[in-house]
Order: sequence, then C-alpha cells, then structure tokens
Amino acid sequence: MNRVIAYIDGFNRRSHQLTQAAHGHFIINETTFRRCQLPQQVQRADGHVLTRPGTWR
Repeated sequence: MNRVIAYIDGFNRRSHQLTQAAHGHFIINETTFRRCQLPQQVQRADGHVLTRPGTWR
C-alpha cells in the first residue's frame, strides 16, 4: 500500500521526515481546501444534525 501525504498550502507545516516516509506528496491550495469542506450543517439519516465547529470556517 502506498502512503501519500497532502499538505495544505499556506500553513508552513511540512514535515521533512513525513515526506521521506511517504511514497508521494502534494500540496492543496487554500481555494481547493475550502471548496472541499463539508457544509455548515449535515443531517444524518436518523435526523440528528451535526454542526461544523466555528474554528473550521
């Protein structure tokens, strides 16, 4: 199984050791990262509503 690491651009938190341990790595820019976030609220099949924490905006 291959290990691939994704870094989020702009956070300046790339680990050289982690990159070396992986088979590959790539950088996700902020625009793509924001587009891939879940909506503010998600309703489960049982009706329970999950709300994204305020710090995830």
